[in-house]
Amino acid sequence: MSAVGNPYHNAWVERFMKTLRVEDAYTAGYEIFADVAERLPRFIEEDYNATRVHSALRYRSPAEFETQLAQQAASFEAPRRFRPRGSDPEVTI
Repeated sequence: MSAVGNPYHNAWVERFMKTLRVEDAYTAGYEIFADVAERLPRFIEEDYNATRVHSALRYRSPAEFETQLAQQAASFEAPRRFRPRGSDPEVTI
């Protein structure tokens, strides 16, 4: 949450809470806290993170973004180490 006197840091949290209320809490009909504790993680993991697109991620879901990021990291080739001319090939600097 935001520091005192700076409401802009709260914007993303407030947006998530609105989405949570409109798409899950109002429609699920929770009766007791145990219902919330059981269903809320499912909503976040299966609905919010897997299917909702986010403009900050170039209109991809967080799950799709993380998959693409992992693929890029796996295909990344580490740069070769620098070896001065005439140096021993076994020694790296």
